[in-house]
Amino acid sequence: MRRRILFPLLLLLACTKLGSTAPVNCLQGCTCDRTAENPTIICHSANMTHFPLPITNPKTSFHFLQLTCNDIITVPDVDLIMKSFPDLQGIDFQGNPHLNCTSLEQFERKLAILSDCHSSEKLSCHKTTSPASKLKNTKSKICDGHCQSAKKLGDLWQDIKKFTKKINIKQIVNDFLDFK
Repeated sequence: MRRRILFPLLLLLACTKLGSTAPVNCLQGCTCDRTAENPTIICHSANMTHFPLPITNPKTSFHFLQLTCNDIITVPDVDLIMKSFPDLQGIDFQGNPHLNCTSLEQFERKLAILSDCHSSEKLSCHKTTSPASKLKNTKSKICDGHCQSAKKLGDLWQDIKKFTKKINIKQIVNDFLDFK
């Protein structure tokens, strides 16, 4: 009788633990957020100077890598990154002031990339060191990594809308339909 009750309870506990979407530690200094829509590895303000590569333990099932507000200088080869993160769809490099922008050219048509390289507005990263400055900053509204990414996404959406207004969509559709 005791085993009949114990087994379903253990099974229920295992299922709830596996189905948890709470952020967990994954890479050193990062948090893995396994939300259903956009599983993301968040390394916001993690004091990184190098691109994180879990070569011996690839991180599967993550679509996005947020490396905002670090001091990453160079980026490894895109093939090496894809071996370490096989399901990766995009990387956010905003707020890395010393990033070698030419190293991002390799991602063209392979991964979506957000960076400050060709932007007139650089992402401002609020770094605090003393407890007094931390207390002062908590009183004012600080935009964290998610907030900054959402703002950047909004800016990109506005750019897309401006671009679509500039092109003659009717002409493009007609050209497409006339193509034989």
